[in-house]
Parts: sequence; C-alpha cells; structure tokens
Amino acid sequence: MVTLLFLLLVAGIFTWIFIGLRRALVRTGWTPEKQMAVFFRALAAVIAWAAILTALALAGFFANYAAMPPRIPLSMVVPLALMLVLIFSRGGKQLLQVMPPHWPIYAQTIRIGVELVILLAVLNRMMPVQLSLEGRNFDILTGLLAVPVGYYVFVARRWPRWVAVGYHLLGMGLLVNV
Repeated sequence: MVTLLFLLLVAGIFTWIFIGLRRALVRTGWTPEKQMAVFFRALAAVIAWAAILTALALAGFFANYAAMPPRIPLSMVVPLALMLVLIFSRGGKQLLQVMPPHWPIYAQTIRIGVELVILLAVLNRMMPVQLSLEGRNFDILTGLLAVPVGYYVFVARRWPRWVAVGYHLLGMGLLVNV
C-alpha cells in the first residue's frame, strides 16, 4: 500500500512538473519546434534520473542509513546540477522569466503528500522514524505554508518579498535538519 501511494505521488509530481513546464514554454514565444525539443529533453532527463534512482533503490543502495556520506541526499546531486544549468543558461533564464513567481512556491505543497507517505512508511517499518514527523522531520510545514506564502507575497501582494525568501530558507533548513 505504501509503495503504491509513493508511486502515485511520484507520478502526480512528474505530471504537475510537466504541465507547468508546458505552460511556461508556451509563454516564452519560442518556436513550437524549440518548445517541443526542450520539453522532450526535460522529459528524457527526468525519466533517466528516475530510472537510475529506481535501480539504485532496488539494489539496496539507499537502505544503508549509517553510510557516510548519507546516501539519500546523494539522489539530489543530479537535480541540483540541472537547476544550476537552468538558472545560469540563457534559455533557462528566459524560461524562468516567464514563469509566474508563485508557481515554484505552490509546488512545495507536494511536501504534504511526501511527508504523509513517509509517515506511513515509518508506521509500516519501511523507513527509520527519524525521517518522519515523529522523528526530526518537520518538512510538512513547508508544504502547509506554500499556498499562503505564494498567494500573499506574489498574487495578493500583501506580504513583502522577504517573506518568500525566509520561507525558502526555512524549507531548506527543515530538509537539512533531516
């Protein structure tokens, strides 16, 4: 049951990401050919990354919680590298400029589902308690605060932008805490 929920959550996250990417690409004004090329390169990269993580997980690579450096954070190396490329490339900058600023914040609501699946995994003795709400993981707060922060900072414009910066720092701090 936990595995099925996790797979559905991942499928939902990927679907959400690619719907957002498609909407952002349309706003760029790029030719349809360029939009499709970028879309399918991103899709191929995500599928390759997911396949590698799946193979490593099935091989038990992430099951050793005592390994140093911790293995689960290693799964974020590729996405972080891709984010840096996106941020500093000309095309990536163009794409980010047409993306509404509240989208990345609203996307953090996925953390609610992730934390609930982690809690179920802990209750079924599939993960250590330290990774859940019952341990040291309070990352669900980032998910719960996503909509109010995104809305009041960027849509209603009632809160200053530093609130969004503080929100992101809080979110990163909660992840580092785990």
